[in-house]
Amino acid sequence: MTQNLFNWRLLILSLISYSLVSIAAAPSEALELALDSSNNFKIGDTISVDVTIDSALSLYGVALDLAYDKDIVSVVDSDEITVGVQPEITEGPALDSDGEVTFLRSALVDQLQGRLVVGNVRAGQVAGIDIASNQTIMTITFKAIAPGSIEITSQPKTTTLRNGDLRQIPIDSLIGTSIVITLDPGDIAGNGTIDLTDVILALQVLSGFDIGNIKIYSSADVNGDNRIGVEEAIYNMNYIANNP
Repeated sequence: MTQNLFNWRLLILSLISYSLVSIAAAPSEALELALDSSNNFKIGDTISVDVTIDSALSLYGVALDLAYDKDIVSVVDSDEITVGVQPEITEGPALDSDGEVTFLRSALVDQLQGRLVVGNVRAGQVAGIDIASNQTIMTITFKAIAPGSIEITSQPKTTTLRNGDLRQIPIDSLIGTSIVITLDPGDIAGNGTIDLTDVILALQVLSGFDIGNIKIYSSADVNGDNRIGVEEAIYNMNYIANNP
């Protein structure tokens, strides 16, 4: 397990390191590497982010260095039994459409949410592959864990594409994706459910009770006044009664 993780990180870092070496760039037309997803989600939703490329000649490998707000979204763990987070990433058709073997490896930096490095390469001494318009390289799965608006981006200095000769393919445009996570009305605690906790919080706010460091989401109000009060307490009691 430890050796495998080391090898995966080595593969990813070796791809990323190419972007820091001054070598001749492969000829290319303007190229766009983009992160793409739907925009609006609720807490608890899974978020599929596609990494797409508009076109490329002789593409051999891709290295990404993704940054995101760990308090708003988290990378989904595909294997909760294994120690550490095993990012849930599905390879797209771009690099293996001709049937060649590919490797996809990923890891959270320091095993902490907020930074994800990914390497996807064709295996062995094979030529790169020509990419047609708007093909998906991979899909990364996140989970919405708190309300808010965020950008998921790949860092320009450590994002790189390589051709079959391991020369850099210029990236003309590197586009992130914007994601908005909202609350259901009444979800005062912001945990994706409406239960007795939300009723108690509404009553505590209404009575002026000191709730300490507990976070209250006023955007969960039910009547559009952006405040928590008696309307939210009544709404939540009715909701719980009708949704046992």
